[in-house]
Amino acid sequence: MPTVSFLGKVLPSGPVKLSYSLPLPITWPVEKLGRANFRIKIENSDILVDCGISEYRPELMGALHVPAMELTKGLVDLAVFSSGYGWFVFLDTFVDPDGNKKPLVYTHHQLSVECTAYKASPATHEERDTFAKIITAIYADRALMYAMGDLADTVTRANVQPVNCGRVMDSLRKIAAPSLSPAAGWRVLHGVVNCDDKYLRFVTDLSTNPRHGDRSMIAGEPAWEAVRRTWIVMNRFLEYRKRGSQHLPLTEFPLLTG
Repeated sequence: MPTVSFLGKVLPSGPVKLSYSLPLPITWPVEKLGRANFRIKIENSDILVDCGISEYRPELMGALHVPAMELTKGLVDLAVFSSGYGWFVFLDTFVDPDGNKKPLVYTHHQLSVECTAYKASPATHEERDTFAKIITAIYADRALMYAMGDLADTVTRANVQPVNCGRVMDSLRKIAAPSLSPAAGWRVLHGVVNCDDKYLRFVTDLSTNPRHGDRSMIAGEPAWEAVRRTWIVMNRFLEYRKRGSQHLPLTEFPLLTG
């Protein structure tokens, strides 16, 4: 049985080090593979996660990373609960069955094409002015800043994707129409970002069960479609704010449907 590994750190790696291990291997479901056996050892805050699998293909790295991260976090959360120290988990290296190491980069670069409201590295005066407008809008509205944080977390933690996307949509609704009922608020948000009800409901319906404690696995494809739609809606909301809260022209931002 091939074995792959993930290496990482319990952070912050200050004077208090964590040494903690699973007493037995854990068998856990893995997308695209079925199941795998996980052994986790933490020594002086260094993390080693060994994954015993039935077969190895390079494309399985991402699928294995999700349970490796969540199982390690579950173990560290027990240490946090018993000690009160605010530790968190960071896995930064993948080791294949032949011992080759590969640095882990948390990226879903395909989402970058959905960001049209600003450029991350503004070069021209116009681009710098646009970025200034965006960051001013974010800092002027704490709820919008927190919604952006919820959305950013979906890149690094797959298990929070449905919950966070639903929370982002709710946040944008309340920002757009703070004094209206939810039903009326959704209609306002539809008009702000040029979308129909079904487009947003795909996201909010997917988030309903996990928001209410049902953490059953949600397949990667629907979860990432929720992330993609939320990314698009957030970008349009930023465009709306950048333009002085003026409605977006349908010629530039066609109606999002379905």
